[in-house]
Amino acid sequence: MSAGSTRETSRPTEVATADSQPSHGLRHFTAVFAEPRVRRAMIGAFVARLAQGMYAMALLLLLQRRLESFAVAGAVVSGFGLASAVSSPALGRLIDRHGARVLTVCAVLGPLGVVLLVTAAVYGQAAGVWAGALLAGAAQPPISSTLRALVSDTFAQAETRAAAYSLDAISTEVTFVAGPALVGAAIAWAAPEFALLAGAVFTLAGTFLFLSSRPCAADRGQRPAAAEPRASLRSNRTVWVISATALLQMLAIGMVEVGAAARAVELDNPAGTGVLLTAWALGSVVGGLGYGAASWSWSLRTQYGLLMALGGAEFAGVALASGFAGLVPLMFVAGLAIAPAATVGATLLGGSVPAGGRTEAFTWMASANALGGAAGYLLAGSLAEVLAARPVVLTAAALLLAAAPVAFLLPRRTD
Repeated sequence: MSAGSTRETSRPTEVATADSQPSHGLRHFTAVFAEPRVRRAMIGAFVARLAQGMYAMALLLLLQRRLESFAVAGAVVSGFGLASAVSSPALGRLIDRHGARVLTVCAVLGPLGVVLLVTAAVYGQAAGVWAGALLAGAAQPPISSTLRALVSDTFAQAETRAAAYSLDAISTEVTFVAGPALVGAAIAWAAPEFALLAGAVFTLAGTFLFLSSRPCAADRGQRPAAAEPRASLRSNRTVWVISATALLQMLAIGMVEVGAAARAVELDNPAGTGVLLTAWALGSVVGGLGYGAASWSWSLRTQYGLLMALGGAEFAGVALASGFAGLVPLMFVAGLAIAPAATVGATLLGGSVPAGGRTEAFTWMASANALGGAAGYLLAGSLAEVLAARPVVLTAAALLLAAAPVAFLLPRRTD
């Protein structure tokens, strides 16, 4: 039995079937794009998430220029990310209960926070900067989590859901490559302030385009599912295991990103950092496309554990490069398992939670990603000051290898 046809015993039976015919190979992706609501939602999510790829870099550059302190700038960026991670599960629960009106409020408050932050930075008001950053972070629309819940509600066939999750993971990789490039273009043309305001526009426009797809059951004229009791989510082992492995994976990813930059500096090619990170993202895109187009004989639980182990081995391979020319292809290889692992994690999570709690469950995964990434940057930055780049990368590899046995703590019914 293929992984795509794995029976997920806790999945409700009333799921809409937008893909009633079997699909194979690249037809998995065709089935996703054939559903107009999902197609529109994915385009809106991509636009909105461009801002997420822009904010950190633009914030850092703006605040360093205006407040003349990298320490303050870094603290504000961390506060922004922490506010988003902490608020996300609460927003997800509200969306499960009340539908798209929650996203509408976020789409307004988030950009207002950015405007407040930029205005305060221009006038050198640190308190206003902090207030704007915390508001903008806390009101970040949980687009990814809502999109994944929509996918789980829309597609009954597991292969099609996996393809949709793969496209979502690939889209995220693209935004984190395109986002910094847009910041660079904005700074070359104008200033960091413009980059932040452009991100606010992307958030507003993308969220409202996303909302036009009516992503929440209550907004499609359907009777909303009863909200999943909080105690039920807390006792759901799949939610905890997926969140733990996502945190470890993003901790490792954050460390490799810093380690790659440090290695480029060691090789007297700091400008090559962008090339390395682009190669890494391209590897993830290729891996995601390959995974989504294929059918797999192993269970989802087994795939998840093996992908974590494979990712750890690939990360360790980055430390083998002795020169920049050899480092680029190794970074590409190191990216191959990232999107597939995220895809399998989302598939497992979506199948373990009833419709009334899916958005909140996905926000727990998103919060784990955010916290893991932030901790990875912090830990790798500290290690890079004391050690060389290679130990940083090897530590990241060890952390991701440690996620593999954690993945096998998933309930066996996911097999």
